[in-house]
Amino acid sequence: MSKRNKIILSVFIVAIILGSIVLVIRRINQKLLGPIAINKTVAENHRDITGRQYTLNIKPINIEAPIVLNVDGSDKGEYISRLESGVAHMKGSALPGSPGNTVIFGHSSYFSWANGNYKKVFSQLDKLKRGDEVEIKSAQEDLSFNVLDTKVVKPNDTYVVNQDLSKHLLTLVTCWPAGTVENRLVVTAEEAE
Repeated sequence: MSKRNKIILSVFIVAIILGSIVLVIRRINQKLLGPIAINKTVAENHRDITGRQYTLNIKPINIEAPIVLNVDGSDKGEYISRLESGVAHMKGSALPGSPGNTVIFGHSSYFSWANGNYKKVFSQLDKLKRGDEVEIKSAQEDLSFNVLDTKVVKPNDTYVVNQDLSKHLLTLVTCWPAGTVENRLVVTAEEAE
């Protein structure tokens, strides 16, 4: 066998091995995460009961992403599939523009082979500073929020999503550091007057 044919055979074998590894990892993820509805239509989840669709805009870190509404954060299969379509509004938190705490979560990183265009949407969230503007836009209104605080908490520190109906807050949450699920990076902002 010629040297060239040996190289071609070696490359072919490596490709088969890598493909097999990817398939095994996907199967492990599906077993760990449960069934993931990859082809599920989520258009209805981009609208509130008035028909509004929302977009998150964070100019200082160049983010523009659709907001998928009413995502159950305790259902891993649901929120993983919804994050393929944008960032996710936590079910039970205030809708944008309503009194309370509007909680939005997104990926800081995710598997390169997974579906979706928003796998690193919050990877630069730590760059936000106090006073930076975060916007939520719809065809009906533009809401502007100013960053108050950025902190890292443990995953079980759920106080960050508490509701305070006397305020209009926005809380952005992602796994931190990027590439891990060790902690959560939390950015809190208050609606500008």
